[in-house]
Amino acid sequence: MKKIRAVFLDRDGTLIEERNYLSSLDEVRWLPRAVDALHLLQAHGFVIVVVTNQSGVARGFFPISFVEQVHAVMGRHLARRGIEVAGWYFCPHHPEAGEPPLRARCNCRKPAPGMLRRAARELGIHLPASFMIGDSAADLQCGRRAGASSLLVRTGHGNDTLKRLRERGRMVPSFPSIWEAARWICRRAVADLPPGSILSRPRGGPVHPTTITGTQHLCRNSHHPPSRRSGV
Repeated sequence: MKKIRAVFLDRDGTLIEERNYLSSLDEVRWLPRAVDALHLLQAHGFVIVVVTNQSGVARGFFPISFVEQVHAVMGRHLARRGIEVAGWYFCPHHPEAGEPPLRARCNCRKPAPGMLRRAARELGIHLPASFMIGDSAADLQCGRRAGASSLLVRTGHGNDTLKRLRERGRMVPSFPSIWEAARWICRRAVADLPPGSILSRPRGGPVHPTTITGTQHLCRNSHHPPSRRSGV
């Protein structure tokens, strides 16, 4: 059986502009060439999955329904351009802010790898052959803990993240934006393929952005609300 390879993507600061708690659909602004990057990754056979911490839910800044609305808007924008997102996963928790059950130490909030592992189970993704792209140290740690390769983009909080990592003597692959990161991944993917290979797609064909999915628990404490996979 062919191994399904995915690229996991942070949302704010990686795909769309960082707003420090997005509060309006009018504030959704795609970063330059982000859509081109997703199109390139899809053309090379990668499954695209968005994984995002949304502690604004726990903090009371916006409801879960608003996060799902943002993903619906983004999903429709991509679908019109022929791009399919296999899953939109988000964690609504925070370990200290808000009130229980949203104030929780869960296993889905990045840098914990819960969202990646859940996506791997649900979509049949082979994590060691996959990548995580984001602008924060939490994104990088999340990818590594899940067994994927992590790449830093210098959009959003990326420049500050890179500075802090360098001060601690840590070197990580970094790129000006998701476009350059996607090009690097695709060049590596082509180089790694044996002659005549075909990059695999998800079992049963593509997962369309219009699919409505249920929610499942990720946190070990069953009293916590689950991390969510939003259907768009």
